[in-house]
Amino acid sequence: MSWITAHCYYHEDLAEVVTSVVAPTARTLGDRAPRWFYVRYWSGGPHVRFRMWVPDPADRATAHEEVRSRFEDLVARRPSRVEADPADFQRLADLIGNPGEEAGADILPDNTLTWESYRPETGMYGGPEAMEHVEEFFTASSRDALAYVGTPTDPVARAVWCMASGLATVGDADWVNRFVDHMVGRWIGERIGAQWQRLVDQSWQRSGERVRHLVRHALTASPSGGEGEWLRACERLQEGLTAVEARGQLEPPEDAAPDGLAHLDRGMVTLSALHMHNNRLGVHMEREALVMELLRLALAETASVRP
Repeated sequence: MSWITAHCYYHEDLAEVVTSVVAPTARTLGDRAPRWFYVRYWSGGPHVRFRMWVPDPADRATAHEEVRSRFEDLVARRPSRVEADPADFQRLADLIGNPGEEAGADILPDNTLTWESYRPETGMYGGPEAMEHVEEFFTASSRDALAYVGTPTDPVARAVWCMASGLATVGDADWVNRFVDHMVGRWIGERIGAQWQRLVDQSWQRSGERVRHLVRHALTASPSGGEGEWLRACERLQEGLTAVEARGQLEPPEDAAPDGLAHLDRGMVTLSALHMHNNRLGVHMEREALVMELLRLALAETASVRP
């Protein structure tokens, strides 16, 4: 197996692991790791999962040593001293509605590095044939996130723009509006209740104009502009998924609920991939749910004023 997976348990700000371990290791390996990505996880204690595809066996020892030495240096310079609370994970699991196989896992020691096997979550991403295209997107997503993690940039604003522009590569503005409305209704529905609706209303009053601007810009952005690298990555993902779909090999994502909306399977795979981009930016689950609500409101206005 050419994939190397490091789990870096660090209960303080995971941006420290991203900037001190992931970013420099990816730069050092360069083309020797043509696909790599990272994910923030909570189960077992807050940690970063750093996955690298290193085809040449001669380079794998280097990859291991890069991660090991950089994580050891981080822990020596700035050891985490925060005790993880299992109740935090349960709260996130309740929001997601699907705690997954790792719910209730024991908390591993802080400042710990482990090496694990990579098991692609093909059920979320359209099946085995689609996974290579998703992993390529994950690499581009990780590169994009590295430009923002650990900086004063608002990760929520970046998440709004990336989600709108990414979904716009699947369908037009009207499709994006219908799709986001469908997915927000399925994911959030009435689970959180009146208190959540008040939070959404307050956030829209405070940030609605900015979200409108971000969405309008995202829906009209061109790959030849300043965001070309991100948009081209989104387009390559759609090209790959479309080819898999044309061969009849794109599998409906887990828990798909047909509703007659065109491109639903491809849209759900894309949304799952964009969800992981939010994760890399550091937008946690509650804030991501709010992003989706604000995105839905902005898209509804955009669709209503189209000729």
